[in-house]
Amino acid sequence: TSEDAGKPAPEVVPDDRPEPKEPDDVVGPDPNGMGRTDPPEAFPDPAKEDPYAPDKTAARPGQVLVSMWSGDSLKVTRADGGESKVKEGEDFSIRAGDRIKPRGVAEFMLLDGGLLRLDGEITFEGEPEALKLKLHDGALYADVAHEISVASEQVTARLAGVGVLEQRLHGFDVFCISGTVRSTNDGLEAGYRARLEDDGFKHEKAIGRDDVQREFKFLRETPRRSMLREELTEAPGELFGGIVDGGVLKGESDPTSGLGFYLRQPYAFKAGDVVRFRFKVEKACELILQFGSEDNGNWRHKLGGVKPGEWIEYELPLVDLYKTTDVAVGAQPGLRLKFFQLHPEETSTGMEIDWVEIVHTPE
Repeated sequence: TSEDAGKPAPEVVPDDRPEPKEPDDVVGPDPNGMGRTDPPEAFPDPAKEDPYAPDKTAARPGQVLVSMWSGDSLKVTRADGGESKVKEGEDFSIRAGDRIKPRGVAEFMLLDGGLLRLDGEITFEGEPEALKLKLHDGALYADVAHEISVASEQVTARLAGVGVLEQRLHGFDVFCISGTVRSTNDGLEAGYRARLEDDGFKHEKAIGRDDVQREFKFLRETPRRSMLREELTEAPGELFGGIVDGGVLKGESDPTSGLGFYLRQPYAFKAGDVVRFRFKVEKACELILQFGSEDNGNWRHKLGGVKPGEWIEYELPLVDLYKTTDVAVGAQPGLRLKFFQLHPEETSTGMEIDWVEIVHTPE
């Protein structure tokens, strides 16, 4: 235009950028910048991100491996390094990756029904039916339903049954009470103790349960693994009379109609199993405990005279049951039990049953 005629021409600045050598080469100040076709959300503004959104890089919690534990308190170190102290009764789940050090001695009931008693420090790993433990210090008692692996810095032992492992400088002292304990190329049978090092078991010596209890103060009282327990907050199965009310089974019982219940599923009892229960009767009487079996009739035991009006805890090895129709025939391990029942021998009485359990005591 006429207004621009007297103005100097703008200075031309040379473009020093190299020409693309290939069609896909990008020439520009920010080769990692937003492309023309990228949507805006592809490059979120960090300042606008939700500070409370879950951390996608955080480690996921491990699988729960313990159904319950008992003891004073636990020092827990999580896999991510976080530490906490937990007291018995607090809402807490032991998971894969947790390193556990109890104050004193603690017991752990595994999800598959196995039992651990610890006087030391361990890390839980693996899965409920393929548990892997690392024993850092002290001693571990195990009564397990499935084989478990227990490792130290030098060796790994695989225990199927009942045994004790004590951490040593170059491995474990191993006490095999029942079942077997195996290493990579070696094994230890029930009734023996030995030192396990990287070249296998050595210095084997025969032992009994008394020897184990003398060796370990925390095992002076034999640990018992709960195989079955009914708190009777609900009916486990069909009831024999009575009702479940307030956490007890209560009702009238006489010689022909006992008070009891069907188990949730038949239970094949094992050598060393003991039935324990808590009950109360209104009238003094001779009382009969009876189990029904799945395919071999009923089995019983006479408790004798029972005082009225007070709660009584009673326990009986299941091998002390005898056949209802033939007192000369005793119960044998493997018998599949299907119901539990109490009834007076010659009179009738009101009765309450608080709980029933079967526990396993290794022989």
